[in-house]
Amino acid sequence: MSALLVKRREAPFASAQHQSAEPLQAKRHEMCRAVTFDTGIELSSFGCEVEWTPYSDMKGEGARSWLPWREMEREEDKDGAYAYYLEMRIPLFNFKIKWGFRRKKKNLVTWTPRESRFRAVAHTQPRDLDALIMGDSWCDGIDTGCTGWPTRLAAQSGLSEINVAQGGSTSADLPAQLTRALEACRYEHVRICEHTIVLLHSGGNDFLYLLLPCLGSLIMDIARVALWRRTSLRGYAWVRNFCWVLHQPLAAPARGGGSCFRRGGVRIRDNLYSCLSELNQHGVTKVILSGLPICSAMPLARVVVGRGLCLLFGMRFAEGILEEMASVLTSFIQEMLATVQKDFPEMDVRFFDEASSLTRYGKCTPGFWQDGHHPSDIGHSLLAQDAAEVMHARPPSKARAAVPKGAWDLYE
Repeated sequence: MSALLVKRREAPFASAQHQSAEPLQAKRHEMCRAVTFDTGIELSSFGCEVEWTPYSDMKGEGARSWLPWREMEREEDKDGAYAYYLEMRIPLFNFKIKWGFRRKKKNLVTWTPRESRFRAVAHTQPRDLDALIMGDSWCDGIDTGCTGWPTRLAAQSGLSEINVAQGGSTSADLPAQLTRALEACRYEHVRICEHTIVLLHSGGNDFLYLLLPCLGSLIMDIARVALWRRTSLRGYAWVRNFCWVLHQPLAAPARGGGSCFRRGGVRIRDNLYSCLSELNQHGVTKVILSGLPICSAMPLARVVVGRGLCLLFGMRFAEGILEEMASVLTSFIQEMLATVQKDFPEMDVRFFDEASSLTRYGKCTPGFWQDGHHPSDIGHSLLAQDAAEVMHARPPSKARAAVPKGAWDLYE
């Protein structure tokens, strides 16, 4: 295994707003070190070679980027996005008994400065950050090659944004992403405050990584769902005891039999609560939290459940199982949000039911999916429309009274 290799290549700034090169030279090295050693990924164990391009002007329009070997033709790049990202060369074994490398790119930090159309209402200082995006590959346009719905939502609303979402990350990686965001804020002279809207999408990879370790428990959960869907049997005590995970909150004590649902749900609940608590400490009062994307419209879920675990029962049976699973997982997230609202009444955390949107669009929209578990640009644009309704909706009067004045003024 080769060690982690970091190469630094300097490129001059062409932007008019960065004429003083000398003080920025030190900052470039400082930022490069900070991001290099704060990726949260142990690459040396994979024999990966990582090549970095420091903060450079790619097009002469102020678009600074760590983007080695990439064409600057995507739509979001024309908006002056500043992206720093990690490119891995992962060794693969081919049929010719030789080692090859596959390039894999993941976002570290993307900074997109915009003049917010809501700035005159919602902001008292010009350097407040409008939006912070955290999460996994559904927000990481560098990993998937598609502009995620959180980025589209921020662009449609004219919000400046920092995106620290990284493909392949789980809810346990959110603290490292927040640390990276704070470092980027210091570098770009912006701050996270009560006016910042946090767009959070995480948790799908937690269950994806549990598929093999908890395969037996997952099969047991599917059996529970199949039995629980027979409403005529719910009155029997043995049915309620066997299907306890489907009707008991996560806070309830576990009963007999392991559960993949509960294991993943507890992990996501604890990590999301910890992340929201830390955001609250930094003054954040506005959060849009996406639900888990597991639903009957996701191709990967249909293959795993319909063509794998429930092959003998047909796809219609599998779709019913997936719909019930989505409902259970959504209830876990909402249970956590109720606790957050109780512990942090000053926060307005809005839930975006992504599974419902995926179910509505994912089966009937041509070209909605890019692959088995990622939407295409078409899919993300539709999700952004639904997320915008959540973002601009008026909160309940009780919740609105608890939020500081000026903290959620997009609908005013």
